[in-house]
Amino acid sequence: MVLKKLVGLLACTLILGSSFAMAGVPDLQESTASIPTHEHNLFLFNKLDGTGSSFEGAVDMTTGVAQSGVVTLYLRDASGTAIVNYPFEDLWLASRDDGSGNVLVACTGGNLADFSTDATGMTEWRLPMAAGGYSTDLCQVMVNGDALTSDPGYDLYFISPDIDGNLVVGLNDLSEFAADYYGTYNYRSDFDQNLVVGLNDLSEFAASYYGVSSTCQD
Repeated sequence: MVLKKLVGLLACTLILGSSFAMAGVPDLQESTASIPTHEHNLFLFNKLDGTGSSFEGAVDMTTGVAQSGVVTLYLRDASGTAIVNYPFEDLWLASRDDGSGNVLVACTGGNLADFSTDATGMTEWRLPMAAGGYSTDLCQVMVNGDALTSDPGYDLYFISPDIDGNLVVGLNDLSEFAADYYGTYNYRSDFDQNLVVGLNDLSEFAASYYGVSSTCQD
């Protein structure tokens, strides 16, 4: 009888200990992220010095109409409890690689959440990012290096004058931009997001190519 009680007590202790251990630890399935409802895919213009578009300035890739692409994250543990004051340094955005190698490439800290989670476990991405590259697959929310599993990703794509994603606007980018400027439309070079690669985009590229925004800023 005493042995049974001891075994039961040990089991309860292990269960409670496990529950307490998971409290405050982000759960990738319980945590959820979202962007405002939209009909088509969105794209967002980034610059390496962080002076690109805010997430509210995303654009519909089909119509050219401005649409909010603000990403909102609610961080939860395994019990569904909100995680408060989770550091923004451990929350960032990435883009899936569809095999093409075209992905969002951020300067150090350039793709982090705007602030640590609040009393409801919420944080967001609203401010411009310091990032290069361009993406051809879904945007994902990363929690300490792991993508949320509650959703495969979000129809938010990224562009930048740093087309090749090496964090410098250089000759390779010039070659790729020129191919888009004189050839078939490619959204990666549509920096003013008007669905045409034209003079405004050339001007924007030149400013990045020759200016202070050509590399990541300290």
